[in-house]
Amino acid sequence: MAPPTDLQLARLTCPFPPAALADLLLPQDKQLARARLRSILRAEPLLDLDIRPHLNQTQHLHRSLRLSKRLLELRDAHAWTPQDLRAAIALCDEPLPITLHESAFMSMIESQGTPEQKLLWLPKCRRYEYIGCYAQTELAHGSNVQGLLTTATFTPPSSSSSGTGTDTDTITISSGPANTVDGIKWWIGGAGVLATHALVQAILIISDPIGGNKQKSLGPHLFIVQLRDLTTHLPLPGIEIGDIGPKAYTGFSAIDNAYIRFHNVAIPRTNMLMGFSKLAQDGSYTAAIHDKISYGSMVALRAAIPENVGWTLAKAATTSIRYCIERRQFSSSKKGQEKESPVITYSSVKHRLYPVLATAYAYILAGQVFHANIYAPMLHRLTTQNDASLLAETHVLSTALKVATSAKGAEMVELARRSMGGHGFSWLGGVGTMYANLVPAQTYEGENHVVSMQVVRAVGKHLFGMLASCKKGNGGVLHEGSSYTLPQSTRYLRFVTIDGDANGGMGGFTFFPPQEEKKKKEEDTSYWLRPENIVHTLELRCAYLAAQIPTLLLLAQNTDTDTISSFAYDFTIAHATLWIVTTILTIPTPTHLQSLLTLYALSHLTDPSVATHLLLSRILTPEEFLGLRKTYESLIDGDGFGVGDLVGFTDAFGFEDWEVGVLGGREGGVYGRMWEEVRWREEEGGAGGGGERRRKLMRSLEGVTWEGLREEARRVVGHWKEGTRGSKL
Repeated sequence: MAPPTDLQLARLTCPFPPAALADLLLPQDKQLARARLRSILRAEPLLDLDIRPHLNQTQHLHRSLRLSKRLLELRDAHAWTPQDLRAAIALCDEPLPITLHESAFMSMIESQGTPEQKLLWLPKCRRYEYIGCYAQTELAHGSNVQGLLTTATFTPPSSSSSGTGTDTDTITISSGPANTVDGIKWWIGGAGVLATHALVQAILIISDPIGGNKQKSLGPHLFIVQLRDLTTHLPLPGIEIGDIGPKAYTGFSAIDNAYIRFHNVAIPRTNMLMGFSKLAQDGSYTAAIHDKISYGSMVALRAAIPENVGWTLAKAATTSIRYCIERRQFSSSKKGQEKESPVITYSSVKHRLYPVLATAYAYILAGQVFHANIYAPMLHRLTTQNDASLLAETHVLSTALKVATSAKGAEMVELARRSMGGHGFSWLGGVGTMYANLVPAQTYEGENHVVSMQVVRAVGKHLFGMLASCKKGNGGVLHEGSSYTLPQSTRYLRFVTIDGDANGGMGGFTFFPPQEEKKKKEEDTSYWLRPENIVHTLELRCAYLAAQIPTLLLLAQNTDTDTISSFAYDFTIAHATLWIVTTILTIPTPTHLQSLLTLYALSHLTDPSVATHLLLSRILTPEEFLGLRKTYESLIDGDGFGVGDLVGFTDAFGFEDWEVGVLGGREGGVYGRMWEEVRWREEEGGAGGGGERRRKLMRSLEGVTWEGLREEARRVVGHWKEGTRGSKL
């Protein structure tokens, strides 16, 4: 019998039951559902994730199309619910050609369509007779939705018999002027070879029905456009469509990102989603109750990013921590110790991996709270009561969270990879694929620096609202003199001093740190372990930054100098991180998890860029910051977390070995597993006895052509004809 591995021995020392943490991360019913799905998926050859680094682009797409069809077959065979199918897609570890059909196309029809449109489209979408994508980004436009060049032009019927109006009741979709390619849709996931329909974001234009050049532009709206013939799967007339090719770092290899060009494609007027804004046959237009309704699709997609990033970080943390427990390097300086020490015991490794683990928990928990307590109530009010009162705040906070979690998430995954040394660079670690698939989150749904301006403008609007409602006269006036109601996420603005008489009555904004008992922070060793003190300090930092916004906005407005964009990025991350920290430190959690979440908060406070703000603003003195830093380091290097704790924290995520890579196996024995894996091409042995299965899969993917991909796509689209048997559509 083989001796226990270091990882197995460490697991025996865990002081808490990982199952209790698992219940916090996922309710038991979802855990059971995930376990049921995993028991089915682990036996699927197509879900051998370790084969991915050995494939080229066409092989990746061939595999992902076959996997998409196989998931539909499993859905039918096991009577999966729609929620089960989405969970199974998520377990595939990367976006598939059908991912956006589930997460964007159907969900937007559900949230922004009329009852009649839902009844017409959703049943066919659910049985995959129609497979959709979301087409917003263009070659020349991404984050700036108002600047899109794709147009949707409607010419109402002429009221005069001599007029030139049309009676066809159609809208014409065009990719902008014929002499430019700038308006071609680009990066459209799921459309390169698979999608039959697209939900197109385009500028609605109503033309003069009696001719002439009069046109009225009504801004971006959503339109359902058929892309391909449902029998031949060839593009319809007037549509150019294809795959844009491989992506950076070979990320998103399993999804077919497309270009789509529309040459005056006619669609029925009723293909415009009219749950909020409406376009009648006579050309009369009813605006939505909120001018940002068109951003609802972005909010829907951004709302899921924080938790998704958290689960990716959880995989990276699990793999790297388990490997670093197994990996031994150099002997301890302690006398008589000849055995090399586990890498995880070195301070430099702890300072890299502990924050990765803590950040994973923080993003998962905060993401769940955002979705359940902020996004879901907003969507419910919007769709059932036509109430958009929560939309603006939800949009701003989702944007800030998207920026902060995607940026820090990518940084943390790379940190986890480097902590594993040379083996972290191997495909055996799997962390490189995680990084490649996480990096684009910084640019999709809005490039992080660009969309940060939305957060700055929103907070600036609140500041000017406070100014307009405060009492004037006799110098400085604090927020208490204002009747303006602040959203919960911007309550820190109460620390901004408003001078209503400054600048010739235009108002001024300043920040002075409250005069508090400085000695307390220096001498009280538990000061930085108390949530209220951490939150208060982060609030003051946000207030210090926010006080600069009005001046920077006015400067940007009145000069050609761009002094605000880099500030906006830093401020947006500060705004989001304050919300995350406030949220996670107020969730009732076991003591050991509370300590880990506190470590996350302190890792942010001690970040050099944050430290600069704390010191420049005099929120903290240098001596106080040293006390903060000492508390943070004692959490990592002291007795707060043993190796057993780390095993318990990673076990609670519940990953199986096929999900986390060779280096992250639950039972350790990493070097033997590495030796087995690299020999999978050999006729004897390899891949833990699964070498033949992998070789067979590889042979089935050889010689794939683009014509072959289209045939595979036809099989996915045609699956519904095979019957759905017991699936719960």
